[in-house]
Amino acid sequence: MIFPVDALRSTLGDIVDLFLPPHCAICGNRTDGQPICEDCSELFEADGVARCSVCNTVIDSLDNGCPIHGHGAYRFYMPAFHFGDGVRESIHMLKYSSRRDIGHYLASFVARLCAENGALDRVDALLPVPLHTVRKRDRGYNQSEVIAERISSEMGIPIERKAVVRTRNTKSQTKLGAAERAKNIAGAFRAKKDLTGKRFAIIDDVITTGATTGELANAVIAANGEVRCAICIASPDIEQSKENQV
Repeated sequence: MIFPVDALRSTLGDIVDLFLPPHCAICGNRTDGQPICEDCSELFEADGVARCSVCNTVIDSLDNGCPIHGHGAYRFYMPAFHFGDGVRESIHMLKYSSRRDIGHYLASFVARLCAENGALDRVDALLPVPLHTVRKRDRGYNQSEVIAERISSEMGIPIERKAVVRTRNTKSQTKLGAAERAKNIAGAFRAKKDLTGKRFAIIDDVITTGATTGELANAVIAANGEVRCAICIASPDIEQSKENQV
């Protein structure tokens, strides 16, 4: 007898949950199948405020961008959450503990936020920040792609995985100052094809100084494309980024 693949997966999942019931990644309590329990998720403080990537000014018009700097490389960036304890731990587990399920969980909140405020309106594709092939091989996945996958599945926006590549295996930004980050990432991305008429939203786990997303946007612009915005889970300040290595 041949079992349908979906039914087999469901059965295996039930068996795993029976002997290894899901527990919250933060507090350790049992959950209803999610990686983070309701009590811990309620401590996540929503942000969802659009800001200028140059001066960090809060932006009222998502289409017009910053009243001082205009569109810049892209109109605005938007973190879904403030960088509190639970969010910090979640991002750290996504990046360093192979917890892709946490990335999908957080990205569901991002998708709902963007559906409500229109941040991804008129976007043709999601552009997760590329990892260098060496870094991706070592980690086993790209955390920005993990986030983009769930946003894509819930909002129906395709992912562009191959249009832009990371040409250098840059050292981690987490221990660098603002000027060092800009220098480290300068020229690290290159578009592999013409992007005329394509409108993108950059997806990343965190945005701190905006150096990485700015360089990625410049690579898209050089190929005649447009980046409308950058969306992330949270936006720690530079000292928080250094302290927590995110």
